[in-house]
Amino acid sequence: MDSEKVRTLLSLRGYNIIDLKEITGEGFFVVDAEKGGVNQKFVVKVAPPNKVVGTAMIREVKEKMGEFKAGRGVIMGGKRSTPNAEEMAEESGVELLVDYPRFNIFEHELVPRHEVISEEERKWLLETFHVREEQLPRIKDTDPAVKAIGAKPGDIIKITRRSPTAGETVFYRYVVKGKYAPQIAKEEYGVIEEGEEEVVEEEERWEEL
Repeated sequence: MDSEKVRTLLSLRGYNIIDLKEITGEGFFVVDAEKGGVNQKFVVKVAPPNKVVGTAMIREVKEKMGEFKAGRGVIMGGKRSTPNAEEMAEESGVELLVDYPRFNIFEHELVPRHEVISEEERKWLLETFHVREEQLPRIKDTDPAVKAIGAKPGDIIKITRRSPTAGETVFYRYVVKGKYAPQIAKEEYGVIEEGEEEVVEEEERWEEL
């Protein structure tokens, strides 16, 4: 269910869900959540998997944010996004999670735990190993695990792997900006959904001309 997908996303990012309401028939959810003693309100749009995310959807989310006085906007799903939509989303403070997995990737046994480290741990890491942030191994913000936990460029992520032979191993990665092209990635790995026709609104067609 879409509501569970929204709950999972915010839980992975460390939020406690206080209230979640669905706007019936519109694919929107209004969420009151708390993290670190700070309350935040989200408007989350769950887009159909074959839908192209364009500027019209970004404006729709912004309108809902104003209507419900929400400070954060998120679009989950969709097949891909147009360049104009990506630019508008960045300017509007709307987070795009295009082609977001339909399941919790961290429930898979081969996906290790990812978490953004605190400022205290960041300071300890850099001072203990006498390194600068940019000297750490890098991971792109387009990585599915990075997107799931809401890490941004400049964050440092701790990855904890568990093995029956090696025990627990910890790795650190520095998050950098990446270029995300979900459709290209699907084609490279041969996972295109057969018979799933892309839905492009007329406005989005003009955006791409």
